[in-house]
Amino acid sequence: MTDMIMKKANPIKRLRAKGFNRKRGWKFAGAVAERQDHPTWPVDFWLYKWVETGTSTELRDPIHGHRRMVRVWFVEADGVRHGFAADELSNGVWGFFLPA
Repeated sequence: MTDMIMKKANPIKRLRAKGFNRKRGWKFAGAVAERQDHPTWPVDFWLYKWVETGTSTELRDPIHGHRRMVRVWFVEADGVRHGFAADELSNGVWGFFLPA
């Protein structure tokens, strides 16, 4: 699913989004259907309770290039906290960002 979505993304928008997000300390980690795992994640975020940090960060959606406020979360797996930012990009499709 992610590969298909990213192939549709404009390469210039994708490159601009990558630079914008990296300057803010984040990298895009994939767009997936709800409950679908992604191989770049340190753990499967869907298997754990998401804890909201109470903060958001402005990031660019690499698919459409739009700026959006994305909430920052963490999950705890085997005693290790894994931080990430996530937002529903479209109906049932979530974008995930990891600390750069």
